[in-house]
Formats: sequence, C-alpha cells, structure tokens
Amino acid sequence: MIFHTTGWMYGDSVAVRSLRQEPVKSSRAALPGAGDDPVERRAQREKREHFDVADLVVSGKVVAVRRPGDSAPGRKRARAEAPGPISEHDPEWREAVIEVDKVHKGALKKKQVVVRFPASSDVMWLGAPKFQAGQEGYFMLHRVKSEKSTTKGTKKQKGEKGGVRVAGAVKADTVAVGSYQALDSADFLPSSEPGGIKTILESESINRKK
Repeated sequence: MIFHTTGWMYGDSVAVRSLRQEPVKSSRAALPGAGDDPVERRAQREKREHFDVADLVVSGKVVAVRRPGDSAPGRKRARAEAPGPISEHDPEWREAVIEVDKVHKGALKKKQVVVRFPASSDVMWLGAPKFQAGQEGYFMLHRVKSEKSTTKGTKKQKGEKGGVRVAGAVKADTVAVGSYQALDSADFLPSSEPGGIKTILESESINRKK
C-alpha cells in the first residue's frame, strides 16, 4: 500500500496524517531498482523524467575531447575577432567525440556524436559532466533547440567633435542549433556503475517484452 501523507509530529520518530492510500500496482512493484526506499524511488522517477525528455540516449566511449572549432585533425581553429568581457560564469565549452556502440533512444545515422559540455568548475556548471577521453558509459543527450550566443554587435558612439567612433565587435562562442549538450550530472553514467540509465533501460526492455 502507498500512503500519501503530510507531516504531523516530529521527534525521535515521525507521525504523519494520511491524505489518501492506493494499492501498489504490479507494474510498479516489478520496476527494477524501485526498492522500498521512497527517496530512492523519487530519485529513480526523476531520472526517468530526465530520460523521457532526452533527445538521444547512447552507450559508447569518449574518443576525444577538443575545443569548439577543432573539428578535424590539422585544421586551424578559428580566431576570435576580439576578446569578450571575462565572466566567472564562462562555461569554457569543450566538445566530446563519442564513438557510439548502441543507440537506446532517438535516431543517429553516424557512428560518432559530438557533445558540448562546460569544462568550467564554476558553481554554475559544477554538476555538469566533465568528459575525458577513454570514458565509457551511457549518455543522455539533449539537442539545442535555439541558437545560444552572447555575441554583441558593433556599437557606435559619438566623438567629441560630432564624429562617430566605432567600438570593436565582441564575438563570443555560439552553440549551434541541432547540436547536443550534456549539462546535468544525470546525463552520463559510467559503465562500471549500477543504477541510473541502466535501470531505466532494463525497465524499457521489460515493458517491450510484455
């Protein structure tokens, strides 16, 4: 039986008021990794929701990590037009090249997929995966829906004699539409670790067999 409750008294033990009850459904009881711990069940439910909104789920290996623009060996990286203002929240974008073993959700015609992730250790990006070459596991990837850029156009200012002075353009990094990102700690699970994406895929496999 599942009890939906609200807190009543707190001390060495906890007393609650029951709002409603519902029987445990067989499908929920059979969910791998569900367990009896409500905190674990909630974490698994959140992972499931994260899986549902992912555009591409693959298993594979990180074969290279590079700076954006270094798309081919020997190719010179595009030079920035002018340095932008430094921010402590700069994501320091990197690209991980993943050699795909299997596609678990979504469609991918190539054997490799490129994923952008923030290499910065700033608190804003602390939870994001920091990929390194050689890592193997499961990746939940999210497609960029709209172009993201902090590019600033040229700014014209009048001089002392009525002339026009043009400030230099500041061009920042742009995340292209259709590319993939990994920004959440749940977006990657190493092959050696249990739970997470593995549990969800096991559940998907059970549901397909029914």
